[in-house]
Amino acid sequence: MRTRRALRSIIGAVTTAACLVLLSGCLAVPAAGSLGGGASRGLVLDASELTLPVCDADIRVEVESLTAEPDCRLEQHLTLVFPDGTELDVSPNTGAANQWDTASRRHWAYAAVGDYGAAAATFTDDCHDYVEWGRPDALRKLEDAFGAHHAWACD
Repeated sequence: MRTRRALRSIIGAVTTAACLVLLSGCLAVPAAGSLGGGASRGLVLDASELTLPVCDADIRVEVESLTAEPDCRLEQHLTLVFPDGTELDVSPNTGAANQWDTASRRHWAYAAVGDYGAAAATFTDDCHDYVEWGRPDALRKLEDAFGAHHAWACD
């Protein structure tokens, strides 16, 4: 019981902090690869990079469409659809998501990059067979924040 109460308190504090960050006009995005417990790096965007409206929630987005100029920010709940048919469920206001299949050793990753658009990638262990989608400026922003060699997705 004590653990459950402490967990609720932590979740409440994190949620409150996230809301305060979003209200202040910035968005912090963790590395998609770090969602499983890796390094705690992240992309921080200021208000000038968050001028587009937020897209509607509960939409399906084909990863190939991430190369187009965005007309809204993909920060609400969405389902990302990869060419192989894999669907990646992205929770609201997280900015990033990932999943992996232990049998095939294939990984899928996603990161929102404010007005720059978004990026998605699929790869095998050790970042082999890497394929990514996104606008060049979104991918460049992720590389600037997380480092080269697809670190935003693989690390």
